[in-house]
Amino acid sequence: MQDMMLIGIDVGTTHIKAGLFHENGDIYSYAFRSNPARLEEEGAYFYDPEEIYHLVCSVISEVASGTDPRSIEAIGIASMAETGLLVEKETGYHRSPFIPWFDTTADSEVSSISNSFPPDEQFKRTGIRPSFKCALAKVLRLKTQNEHILENAIWLGVADYIASRLSGCVKTDYSLAGRTHAFRINEKVWDTKILEIHGLNASMFPPAFPSGSVVGFLLETSAKEMGLLPGIPISISGHDHVCATFGVRVSMGDKFSELIVDSMGTAEALTGSINERILGNQEHDSGFSYGCDVRPGRFYWMGGLSASGASVEWFRKIMGDFAATYKSVENLLAEADEKPTGIIYFPYLSGSGAPHSNTNVRAAFLGLDIRHSQKDILKAVLEGTAYEIEFIRRRAAHSLKVNVDEIAVVGGGTKNRNWLQIKADVFGCPLLIPDIREATILGAALLAALGSGIYKSENDMLGKVKPVNWWTIYPDEARHKIFNEIYEQKYLRFQDAVRGINWVEGNDVSF
Repeated sequence: MQDMMLIGIDVGTTHIKAGLFHENGDIYSYAFRSNPARLEEEGAYFYDPEEIYHLVCSVISEVASGTDPRSIEAIGIASMAETGLLVEKETGYHRSPFIPWFDTTADSEVSSISNSFPPDEQFKRTGIRPSFKCALAKVLRLKTQNEHILENAIWLGVADYIASRLSGCVKTDYSLAGRTHAFRINEKVWDTKILEIHGLNASMFPPAFPSGSVVGFLLETSAKEMGLLPGIPISISGHDHVCATFGVRVSMGDKFSELIVDSMGTAEALTGSINERILGNQEHDSGFSYGCDVRPGRFYWMGGLSASGASVEWFRKIMGDFAATYKSVENLLAEADEKPTGIIYFPYLSGSGAPHSNTNVRAAFLGLDIRHSQKDILKAVLEGTAYEIEFIRRRAAHSLKVNVDEIAVVGGGTKNRNWLQIKADVFGCPLLIPDIREATILGAALLAALGSGIYKSENDMLGKVKPVNWWTIYPDEARHKIFNEIYEQKYLRFQDAVRGINWVEGNDVSF
């Protein structure tokens, strides 16, 4: 019997990735391309839709080469959550470029959304707070710039757009719809009330379906470009961090179905899940973002740091040639003392995310002196990102009463063993590092296989996917004691002071 193969795609902030997987979850091949954001003269960031589409085709073509195209049974697409564009309904041609989640030009629209109706009611309906990231703010900004641009147009997220190019079908999934601030996460419908307030209607957004649902089948034109056969089921698997969490849990086995996952990329997200319910004061006061999980009947909760890996990239950039490569960064860390630096870095280069969302705050260092060198500052950057995730971890334990005593960690940051050890020492709990090349593309592929019927149920999938190995980073108790004192006596003590400085005008933003 021919082995069934699955393709998972992740269109991320800095890279576009694809993987070809066996039915048991083993990876057969992997490819990635850089995904550069452009900057307009007016200062707005954007991605070129045609470039992204052809980069996706390129990575799919690469991973599929060398295998029998008849064996490929499903394609699943995950993507960064709030990035999207406007396209014409009839032709699918783009009317705007992709507006990235991190572009702040829609910031001026947030106050209008916030004043639509009471904030607690908005949160109860959408699970998130208004921000420049959400599609509703971006659409209103485009409307302000050109009053005719919305006529006969539809807003698509990145995964939605790629699925439409591959299949000709225009749809989305619940997890991505929930990041627009125009979707009612309990009823799974577009929020006509808030849309009407802003002169919009639900036809501006695509029909929404459960994550992994088959939205269409691969067109002949796209199949030719990638060397595949037409007719392969195409699924929108959903929000990248949520797909990564799903991939980790499935690959580690059923007993890890509620494990909290720390996804370390350009941004970092701590993600868990709760039973689907009407959101109330407990969830609102926690500060976290909520949305439809990729598993039926579940909501995800999420807290995040927008500049995690981005803080390391920033350090590399300002250090010039000395730290131009990741290897030089690793060598620099190897020279640093194992003990905590005592320097406090607040990692708010792009503001702060949930559970204390605010775009106004900016990064800061405290405690520098003339003896500190590059290696100390680099290590302090890693310590600062760990302190911020520790803040999120403790908030989850206190507000949501979830078990945070064991965390799985995935993403590009796991390649840096020094960083992982710092995190374990700060948290004071074990970190499980699953042997997964890319959790997001694995999750995307598994959800597509589930949606297309390759797996008959989640239990069937768990029985067929081979459990991966993982290794554990344990905290050093002596270092944890020092880190804990620094966190409680310095990081927390000065956090409010740093966050109280209004560096820029802006509005609150949820991760």
